[in-house]
Amino acid sequence: MNTMPRSYSATVMPFVLLLVICLGGWMWYLQPEHSWMWAVSMFMLPAAWGVLALSMNTNSSFPTTEQKWIRLKSVLTGAGLILAIALGLALLSSHGIVDRTFSKRTTGIILGLVVVVYGNAIPKMLTPLTAAKCSPAKEQSLHRFTGWTFVLSGLGYSVAWLFMPLDHARSVAMLVMGAGLLVVLARVALTYRGASNGHARDE
Repeated sequence: MNTMPRSYSATVMPFVLLLVICLGGWMWYLQPEHSWMWAVSMFMLPAAWGVLALSMNTNSSFPTTEQKWIRLKSVLTGAGLILAIALGLALLSSHGIVDRTFSKRTTGIILGLVVVVYGNAIPKMLTPLTAAKCSPAKEQSLHRFTGWTFVLSGLGYSVAWLFMPLDHARSVAMLVMGAGLLVVLARVALTYRGASNGHARDE
């Protein structure tokens, strides 16, 4: 079993996770009508961190270096801090401390940037070659495609909140993000379906 290298990010990360979960839970209590949004905000980061940590600990062949692992933790920690800022603004707005329009726009922009950060990190999270479901070249291509799609979707999400009227910003932003997710899912299905067909022909 691999021992994950320690870093400043590894020390800060648990506190960032706790802060995001607490802020998200507080907003869920204050605005239960948007529970799905607060749930995603609360659990997206812990899920990403857990999957990465599990992969690092259970796969001795995971093709990474100590520097890469530290860099990935730094990316997730940075994304968590950005997410905590967005949730903090939403909380301040709900108590009338910050202008609601400013808070909504800023929160939307920040959440889009979180997706950009994740997308930029995805190509670095390479699958162990022994666990890959298709050729290493296709696997790497899939990671790059997914990363770029999330980066563009996140930018589109932020731009919608930055420039569009508030009445339409949420719908357009969610449409952009949903379209990006569907494109990624379609690419994943096509890639692994092609790999399965190739294995079947080889047999």
